[in-house]
Amino acid sequence: MLKKLALNAGIVAAASLALAPAALAAPPESETIVVDETFIDDETCDFPVSVHIEGRIRISDHFDQVGDLVFENQTPSFRITVTNPETGKSLRDGDVGLDKVTLTAEGGEFVLSTGIHFRILPERGAPIFIRVGLQFIIVAVDGSFEIQEVGGNFDSLDDFEAIACGYLADP
Repeated sequence: MLKKLALNAGIVAAASLALAPAALAAPPESETIVVDETFIDDETCDFPVSVHIEGRIRISDHFDQVGDLVFENQTPSFRITVTNPETGKSLRDGDVGLDKVTLTAEGGEFVLSTGIHFRILPERGAPIFIRVGLQFIIVAVDGSFEIQEVGGNFDSLDDFEAIACGYLADP
């Protein structure tokens, strides 16, 4: 019995030593940015559209025991309305999910992004463009990026402008 208690005490001591460095890591630093912006986009379509974005994004930086940034969690929750002032037609979109950003050795970023990236809804009816699921975004030092779709429902980004602008242009 004594031998068993000593063994258990040794396991508990070893486990607490193994976990101690994690306990010494600085707690995450978080901030929430509230957004309520309206602007004119004259680049996406062949005509100007009014874009209204409202919501928030919570950003949490996670550090190791030394104080170096290990990764950053971003949790966006945005509602977006795009309107063609000429036709009065509008689309609604949402961006909700989790983006985990890790710096690469080269100085770029690796982003694990999951959630609703695009879910474009016309004024009535079913979504006309969807990108929902898990994707990896590899961002190079120069800002260029590559998206790798892992699982979910991903309409082609190549079709986005034709679908969205086509809907907004139709009177």
